[in-house]
Amino acid sequence: MMQKITPDDHRIMPWRNGQGSTTELLVEPAGAGLDDFDWRISCATVQADGDFSIFPEVDRSLLIMSGAGMNLNFNQQVTLTLTPESQVLNFVGEDHVHAGLLNGAITDFNVMTRRGRWLHVLETHTFDRALNLHTQSDLLLIYHADGDVIECMTDDANVFLARHELLRIESSGSELADVESGRIALKSEGRATVYAVHLKRRT
Repeated sequence: MMQKITPDDHRIMPWRNGQGSTTELLVEPAGAGLDDFDWRISCATVQADGDFSIFPEVDRSLLIMSGAGMNLNFNQQVTLTLTPESQVLNFVGEDHVHAGLLNGAITDFNVMTRRGRWLHVLETHTFDRALNLHTQSDLLLIYHADGDVIECMTDDANVFLARHELLRIESSGSELADVESGRIALKSEGRATVYAVHLKRRT
């Protein structure tokens, strides 16, 4: 099954700590709240220093979409600097994280999965004209972060994605639906950036 999600489908959700809001791109099950989701994909604009919300039994991945970046202090012990050029940051929802902005507001992209139910891998890809994605996951999400319109082609179908649109490709049995080869071809007229979220059920 393939499904395109547009900004009209997004949901604005308040932060658990009450200090801001997040644009929820997609959540499973549909309509789930912060305490009962299996997985959740979102982006948020951080405009001031502050603490991250705590999410027990949740694994998280984070990257910077725009802005200079931020310093993240974990459990008052280790501080990491996250910028748009950084690799994806993986951490657990139990961590006490304090964010300090480097130079003004940032927008981040966040993946969360409920530990014991799902595993995830977040990848970022910037390409010129063509990219092949390979996956063995139960569910693949492709988010168009920046650049020209992208054509996503599987074995049996193709879908066009504009900036900030998301494509959901879900498994049917042992294979991703419409993707027997495990390969998704992306094409654009110029340069584009996508985030690929590979999701796999725990068995």
